[in-house]
Amino acid sequence: KLVFGLEKDITSLNPFVRTQSTDEMVRNLFYEALLDTDPNGNIIPSLAESWNVSKDGLDYTFKLRSGVKFHNGQEMTAEDVKWSAEYSMNPKNGATGLNYLKHVKSVAALDRYTVRFTLKAPIAPFLAYLASIKAFSVAPKESVPQGVETVPSFPPGPGPFQFKEYKAGREIVFTRFK
Repeated sequence: KLVFGLEKDITSLNPFVRTQSTDEMVRNLFYEALLDTDPNGNIIPSLAESWNVSKDGLDYTFKLRSGVKFHNGQEMTAEDVKWSAEYSMNPKNGATGLNYLKHVKSVAALDRYTVRFTLKAPIAPFLAYLASIKAFSVAPKESVPQGVETVPSFPPGPGPFQFKEYKAGREIVFTRFK
């Protein structure tokens, strides 16, 4: 059992809204991004096990790890990644990731474990954006209603801990996700 104190409370249970500061730190316990960074700042696989970038720098194709489960037992697919990115790209949702994904023209699920992002123009830090939940957390398709800032509970994530309980200004409880 690990107990630690935070100076600030989280601001929303919506994993796409306000993904900075305390909210980002807490959500990193139970959400993951497509990519990650190693201690030297190099981009490394996370939910995506590999990726290719087209010669013109417009298409980024990601092969997802198979067998990744959300906390509700549902398997993560390219449709979930597509939905999560598009949720963040919709201005009505107030997602922090809108700014990180503003160069994305489209997102396509090519098959169960392959997703492609097509950019409007090449942008050098795009992979770095996808190595953080600031751009978007991967959550099950349709798990958060469109246009709402907060939800009654965190939707399932694929991370090492799962959400159990939240008491505003008092505590957030997580359990280990097997």
